[in-house]
Amino acid sequence: MKKKQILILTVLVIGIITYYNCRTQNLICTNSQISQPFLDSLEIELQKLKNQAFCNCFNQALKNTNATITVPDGSDYIQIFDLDLAYLNSNHLWKLIDDWNKKEYIAYNEENKLFLMRCLDFYNSKDLELYIDSIRQVEILKRRIDAEKRHAND
Repeated sequence: MKKKQILILTVLVIGIITYYNCRTQNLICTNSQISQPFLDSLEIELQKLKNQAFCNCFNQALKNTNATITVPDGSDYIQIFDLDLAYLNSNHLWKLIDDWNKKEYIAYNEENKLFLMRCLDFYNSKDLELYIDSIRQVEILKRRIDAEKRHAND
């Protein structure tokens, strides 16, 4: 399990470096070997990841305060997720979620804990956007490496 975590972390770091190198050089990180259908499906998967992170944040906010809600409706994106599950189980993502749940939100009414507001703020945060962008770059890099390997074998 440790090796898988190290591999994921390494790939994430490479992805982040690639992403920022491309941004600082005002380049668009695309490659003719990366097909538009792949990029479209990747965006759908990344949206599912973002949606699941929102759900995780909301559930963690409720758990931290021992709040209860009705039985979950099965809307967890993990059930329809095609990316590596390590992205959802990432310590980095859970730290982001925990940090957002530690933020103080004060409502006029003491009974209103603003769980949904906090999680929606997290969902729209730069923190989550950067996490999703780093995964996008990792997945594109993995696709490029796979394409180069296939091309080398041809």
